[in-house]
Amino acid sequence: MNAPDTLATILRIADAGGTVEAMCAASGYKPTRVYAILREQRPDRPRQRRRRTSGIPDKVRGLTAQGIQPARVAFLLGISSAYVYMILKREDFR
Repeated sequence: MNAPDTLATILRIADAGGTVEAMCAASGYKPTRVYAILREQRPDRPRQRRRRTSGIPDKVRGLTAQGIQPARVAFLLGISSAYVYMILKREDFR
C-alpha cells in the first residue's frame, strides 16, 4: 500500500469512528504514527481522555490512611518517594 492510499485508509476509518488499533491494523503503522497523522489531518477531532490504568494512587492513599509514612509507602510499592508526595499533594490527602 502506498502512502496516499494508507493516509486515505486511516482518515476513512477515523471519520467512521474507528479506533486507532483498527487504523494501525489497516495501515501497518504504529500508533504513534497514526496519532501524528490524525493530529495533522484532523486537528479538531474529539479526543478521549486517557483511562487510568494504574492503581498506584489508590494504594498510596490507602497505605497513607493506615498511618504508614510516605517514604515507607514508596518502598513498599516500589516507586519513588517523590511520586508518593506528588500523589498526596495532588489529592490534597495530607
